[in-house]
Amino acid sequence: MVKKKRGPKTKYRAEMCDEVIEYFKQGMSLTEVAVKIGVTRETVYQWIKSKPEFSEAMTIGRELSQAWWEGKGRTNLENKEFNHVCWFMNMKNRFHKDWKDKHEIGHSGPDGKPLTINPIPQFQTPEEFTEWQQSKPNQKT
Repeated sequence: MVKKKRGPKTKYRAEMCDEVIEYFKQGMSLTEVAVKIGVTRETVYQWIKSKPEFSEAMTIGRELSQAWWEGKGRTNLENKEFNHVCWFMNMKNRFHKDWKDKHEIGHSGPDGKPLTINPIPQFQTPEEFTEWQQSKPNQKT
């Protein structure tokens, strides 16, 4: 008789979807949520990939967490005891897609190919420039 191979027993339960949403509503981080449900962050990432309902709960939960933190900042705008710098740094690091100072802007040529930049040579006289310009009839200068 051949024994069937069995993988490790999963800790996943469908009700965890509701649990993670409730934890995120309190502003918890992904690490905090993972600890609360008794698994590692790596397990959470695996479940996000393999369990669509859990992935959806995590997406909703992360937005709820961000909303909780944004609410804390909004309601404490005039509170002199509130550490605005700490809050702002938290927002930039936890929710970096929405809270960042630097924005990358890319440039490309036709069809997404890299741009070709042809330097203009140094000219000694206006005539040299005119001669060079006339040798390049299809290019803008």
